[in-house]
Amino acid sequence: MKKLLRSMQVLFPWMLEFKFSLQMLYRRLVHVPFEPDFEVLKHISFAQDMCYIDVGCNRGQSIDAIRLYKKTANILAFEPNVDLYDKLVIHFKKSGNLQFYNFGLSETAGEFKLYLPVYKGWIFDGLASFSKKNAECWLDSKTMYFFKEEDLKIREIACNVRKLDEMDCKPCFIKIDVQGLEESVIKGSIKTIEKYLPVLLVETEDGQSNLINILPTGYLPCEYADGELRVGKYGMQNTIFMTNDHLARYDGKKVCET
Repeated sequence: MKKLLRSMQVLFPWMLEFKFSLQMLYRRLVHVPFEPDFEVLKHISFAQDMCYIDVGCNRGQSIDAIRLYKKTANILAFEPNVDLYDKLVIHFKKSGNLQFYNFGLSETAGEFKLYLPVYKGWIFDGLASFSKKNAECWLDSKTMYFFKEEDLKIREIACNVRKLDEMDCKPCFIKIDVQGLEESVIKGSIKTIEKYLPVLLVETEDGQSNLINILPTGYLPCEYADGELRVGKYGMQNTIFMTNDHLARYDGKKVCET
């Protein structure tokens, strides 16, 4: 079904903004996050003086998901795509405790090119990446019907990138979705992670990840599925990394998979 809808939507590129606005309105009305992994936030509490970080906030889906369970959360949101950044600032202009930054996060500060896939005029900004290969490879005949390679264009946008370790923040939760460069973000945030030990919600692929090898000792991978936290298992879409302290404070259903 997703493949069919994805194939149909490129026929109407003018509906791009309407689609995302309708999706956001629906999720707010039924009180559900755009990805179920965010439900872990309703089962764990954090100190009031700490912040929530959204790396690769796209159109604000994660901001809405965090606010479902942490209504007064102080959120720092990073979006390097200036077009999306401008839309976010306008859309959330009345929201308090929310700071947007028009740069990405990585292990090295500087200016880099952001690669944005565009197919028949439909902008797949959720697939934007600092890796041209990652931006090019997701859309193909497996993910879209009647795919034609010649209709896929890659737009290049100059963006600034910094290290989270250079910022003065105390995160209790960090969400990272940057199309294959999650490891680089963590490497540039490792001092902050070591100091504050936040819960991490990171996009992983097909249940595989080597991020545990670079995280501080004590972190465990967890999959959130069917309303339960499966400790010791990687998620097929996202993996939640928690410490034993987080798990001790988690009041939802959890199962040890190791």
